[in-house]
Amino acid sequence: MDHHSQELLTASEDGTGRLWDLRSCKSVQCFMLSSSTGASVATITNASFHPMTPHLIYMTSGMQVHRFDTRMNRVIHPTSQCSQLIESPGGSDASKKNSDDGDENELNGMSWNKQGTKMSLCDDSGMVYVLNMDTMMTSNASDEKSSTTMGAIGQVVCSFRAHENICIGTQLIKNDIQLLSAGLDYKLSLYSVNQKNMDVGRKSIWTLPFQTMQLQDSVLSSKSRMQKQINNPKQLVNPPLLQCMAVSNRYDNRVSVGLANGKCALLNVNKDLSSMVVGTIDAHSYILNQMQFIDQSDKTMLFTCGYDNVINLWDVAQFYAVEKKGKTTSSTSSSSSKKKSKSSNKAHPLLIWSQQFPESTKTNRAHIECFKASPSTSTVLVAYDKTVAILPYNMN
Repeated sequence: MDHHSQELLTASEDGTGRLWDLRSCKSVQCFMLSSSTGASVATITNASFHPMTPHLIYMTSGMQVHRFDTRMNRVIHPTSQCSQLIESPGGSDASKKNSDDGDENELNGMSWNKQGTKMSLCDDSGMVYVLNMDTMMTSNASDEKSSTTMGAIGQVVCSFRAHENICIGTQLIKNDIQLLSAGLDYKLSLYSVNQKNMDVGRKSIWTLPFQTMQLQDSVLSSKSRMQKQINNPKQLVNPPLLQCMAVSNRYDNRVSVGLANGKCALLNVNKDLSSMVVGTIDAHSYILNQMQFIDQSDKTMLFTCGYDNVINLWDVAQFYAVEKKGKTTSSTSSSSSKKKSKSSNKAHPLLIWSQQFPESTKTNRAHIECFKASPSTSTVLVAYDKTVAILPYNMN
């Protein structure tokens, strides 16, 4: 959604993106992508408004980033897009096929810094890219047609291999000098990105290996426990593969990691590794695929969404209660860290809102693809079964 929660941007595997007016629930603009691999359509993997310039939208397909100007015609054809191919520092390895399954490599995640001056991307090979963005675009369609050259969107100032498997998400933090990345190699890592060079073998500041961590279950509400027992009682054997990551917009040390076993780990990345995980939510009975923090005054909420076709809203403020007094620095003594760990273990998430969508059947494989919550309107938009549902939610 845009800043005013009046427009919605959607993208599809059919190679088109659409801009919707949420007041009329009608499509007002269509964007068409061209395929660089010879396929009939270009599958769109990410779509986003520019954080500070909402008339600019960005999409990814394969290893390309595309930019469109919504001030142009109602239907924007591929000749009017500005595209850039993202390549690894070692050559063109990033655009080659994935050696694991033979599929073409593609960009999985796209995130912005708050100012919209930097973009971070990640791909199937575990590579991470940081771009300095150039948002200068002409409003003249004819000029735009003549400027569809590769490398016209941003300058890749930093790229490195962060994971041994697919990287599923990244986020710039700490005034854009550090980057969090999560991957299917079970690892959450923090890297320094203030060095403007290409370094495939860059070492992380720290790495949190989830395959060796013992995450304790938090107390479940009766409703959540019933969902877990009825919906999918056999799913609890899934390994703790990292599936998604969320970072608070207000406090970038507040991080949530969603796992394939349905659990959600809450972290304070300002702490040392031994006490970084401040809480765990047994959130879903199936794979967790998306999360979003909602920070309002003294409230800290977390939306979670899973392939069990459930979207939940949790009150997680008590896990970060120590930060309300301004004590956001990591503990320096073992005794103080023990006290904090004990207090965090006593905290339990509160499920304050939940919505169940129809379950998949043999003839209907529909599940929740993604969602976007709007605190200003207290609504959440959910993409389910080729449709977008607008639901009101209550934080009280």
